[in-house]
Order: sequence, then C-alpha cells, then structure tokens
Amino acid sequence: LAMPAIAPAINAQSNPNNQQRNVKRVNRQLSMRLSRAQNEIKRLVRGIPRKASTIIDTPLVNLRITEYDITPEERQRLAEEIHALINEELLENEAGADMPENWFYKSEIEIPYRQGVLTEIEETNRLIEAAIIAGILLWPGRPAIDPVNLLRSEAYRAGLEEVYVRNFLVIKGLSDSVATQIVGVINNGIDGKLSISKIAENINGRFDVSKSSARRIAQTEVNRAFNDGKISAGELAEQKTGIKTAVRHISALLATTRPHHAARHRKVYTRAAQQSWWAEGVNRINCRCTIESVLITPKN
Repeated sequence: LAMPAIAPAINAQSNPNNQQRNVKRVNRQLSMRLSRAQNEIKRLVRGIPRKASTIIDTPLVNLRITEYDITPEERQRLAEEIHALINEELLENEAGADMPENWFYKSEIEIPYRQGVLTEIEETNRLIEAAIIAGILLWPGRPAIDPVNLLRSEAYRAGLEEVYVRNFLVIKGLSDSVATQIVGVINNGIDGKLSISKIAENINGRFDVSKSSARRIAQTEVNRAFNDGKISAGELAEQKTGIKTAVRHISALLATTRPHHAARHRKVYTRAAQQSWWAEGVNRINCRCTIESVLITPKN
C-alpha cells in the first residue's frame, strides 16, 4: 500500500468513534425490554399449581421442598409462552421469524450507521479540498460529495438493510438464548422441588447474565454500524470521484485495549483488509476502534 498523501490529525481517545451515547441508548432499550420479560415470567411461575411446602429441618439439612402439580404438556406450553414473550419484547414478533417492518431496533441502529456515513463524507470532502489546496491533487473545481443525495441513494438503503438484517439475527440469537436458559432454570427448579422464591431468585440471576450479554451486543453492534457506515461511504466516494483512499486504524488505547488492537493504531490498510481483520475471531466483540480515510499517493 502506498503511503498516505494527506490525512487528518488524530488524537487518541478512549472512545474515538464518539458512540458512547448511542451505545447507552441501545443498551437501555434492551435492558428495559428484558426487565419487562423478567417480571412477566416470574408472574407466570408464581401461577404454577403447587402443594404446600414441606420444611426438612435437621442438624444436617435445612430445606424447603415444594411439590409442583404440572404435567409435561403444561411445561411445554409454559416454555412456548416464555419463548413467545421474550420474542415479543426483543423482536416484536412472537414467532421470532421475520423482521417486523417497524421493528423498534431499526431506528436505534440506523443512527450510528448514518453518523458513520456522514462523518466519512465530511472527512473525505475535507481531505480532498486540502489535497487540492496543497497541490497534491489537480482537479477542476471541488469534487465534493453531497451527503443529502447520498442518504437518499439506493446504495445507502442497501447498506442499511444489511445492518438491519445482521442485527435482527443477533437479537434473535439473544432472544433464543435467554428463553432457552430461563426455561431450563424453571424446569430445574421444578425438578429440584425448589421454592417459588428460590426459582424467582434463579430467574433474576439468569437475566442478569442476559443483560450483560445485551450490553456486549450494544457496544459491538453500534460500533460496527458506525464503522460499516464509514467504509460504505468511503467506497462510494471513491466510485464518485475516482480518487483512491485507504483507511487508518484508530485504537481506543484504553487500559483494557487488546494488544493486537493497539498495535494497529495509526497504521494504514485497504478497506478490504480492515474488514477482514475485524471479521477474524472476536476482534469485533466489544471493539471501540474506528477508522479514518487517507488519500493515497500513487507509486512512481
């Protein structure tokens, strides 16, 4: 890859993509919806028919045993109700099948994607103008890209649709996982003759784990949407202007930044190489890195 002809100044920061607010908003939505499901599921569990609890109290054992009056068929119906309930909260679709046209998450994830597109266009226009002024590019007039037209383009809608579909699958995976684990907690509690209060406590513990997973999804997918918007807009800018660019990796440089993420800081890559690296292993998970476009000087 040729050395960059010109690039914007970089200040290392803990959140170089400035997506903290979007991450918090998405996480708040997911956490609120999981909490609603959590409370409703505990209500369902309290409605399971049961006999009076028996307390075993000996020098070695202190245990409350609860006998539940529930058939295998009733357990299955309860499991199906739990799956439908969590799907309705997270996917707004009880069957968890097709993505609803007005799914709440669409508006949440479009915000970082659109911000990535607009940030990239602003940076690219500034770079091109600076290169023309510096005499690095000889160009009749200013080949600025109109962000309004780009947001109205089919290319923008196609890229956004990919983000929608990917995130629907991610949230569907979360919904399926939460439902399966909660059903397991309930069945184990019934089989172990645990008290209703103990089963409810175990449900709370499992939802705490699920909310942690939701936080990781929010951090990962918001940052990915922002960077995907930048990459998509950068590719479109190349097509419209014919001016070749690459991307410079910007690491968050936190105490928790993974060494191989920090090692890429300020280094320049093709967009394809950058995307390939993010796709490796768990590089995208909880990643706060971002990219900036640089103009490339042709090799002599």
